[in-house]
Amino acid sequence: MPLYGAVVVGPPGAGKSTFCAGLCRYLSLAERPCALINLDPACEGEGLTKFAIDVRDFVSVDAVMKDQKLGPNGALRYCLEQLWKSNWLKDQITSLEEDDCFPYVVFDCPGQTELYVHDFSLRGILDDVRREFDARFTAAHLVDVAQCAVPTSYV
Repeated sequence: MPLYGAVVVGPPGAGKSTFCAGLCRYLSLAERPCALINLDPACEGEGLTKFAIDVRDFVSVDAVMKDQKLGPNGALRYCLEQLWKSNWLKDQITSLEEDDCFPYVVFDCPGQTELYVHDFSLRGILDDVRREFDARFTAAHLVDVAQCAVPTSYV
């Protein structure tokens, strides 16, 4: 049975975590199983909802910054590279399966643009999940409405 889900991306502060939490609450009220997956090892948003899978259980930016002596962006790239090289996420997703059925998964992704422009780890992670679970994803790119109102802020 294939895995279905949404990949939520956008710049920092656009409301990705709030959107993900709201989507999971909506699906829960509709009695549809949903699993929120945090792919942001630098996530600071606690309390919106409980993550079914949290990448910080595998690797966190704070620990990498300390151990590898990297800055925040370098540590974030390092964390995602480590996640891509491992089977941890695929093992965690496999554990979500109930009665030969997966819940709808919502991936809450980091907001740093360089992860999508200069680094292929996040894309590789999602491609690996797609191949492993015959997954079908939709993407939601959130943008702060204030940015849309000013044409000079598009770049």
